[in-house]
Amino acid sequence: MVGTGTLCHGSTQKAMEDLDFSPDDIFDVFRIVAATLKLGNLQFVPSMNMDGTEGCALANEYGESMSDPTGLQTMDSDGLTCYPRCLSVSELYDVCELLHADFDLLLAGLLTCSVEVRHEVLVTDLNAREAGRAREALCRALYGRLFTWIVTRINETIRVMTNEDIYNSLALFQK
Repeated sequence: MVGTGTLCHGSTQKAMEDLDFSPDDIFDVFRIVAATLKLGNLQFVPSMNMDGTEGCALANEYGESMSDPTGLQTMDSDGLTCYPRCLSVSELYDVCELLHADFDLLLAGLLTCSVEVRHEVLVTDLNAREAGRAREALCRALYGRLFTWIVTRINETIRVMTNEDIYNSLALFQK
């Protein structure tokens, strides 16, 4: 199977090169696809907030929520705040690196809902199902925008010349 993925990657890259995508554009396409796939790996588990409401946290590799109540922060042996290297946290770090996004902001965007009412921002925790839906919505948005951008780029590359374009091209040869 590894060979098949490499073959598909190579043929996709070659097709984009043939359509005049720049090396940076090709890299960005693969970067966004990778981020979207990694987002799909995030798992959320239910947790109870201190006030008794339902919330959620990123799941670790065993499908359990992480031990600290904030969902992520722990202390290392030197007393410094750190994040455990678990599956979903690792995936989220990778997504942030690929999208050049801030980890804490993306995490908050996946685990909470913010609403502005009368110049006040109300933040509520999402439950595991709602966080999953937020993740899926983000994946759809990334994929949708990428798809639209690719189709637009291809159409620009292969568009048929209008009569005006032909006239302007011929006018160059007449000078």
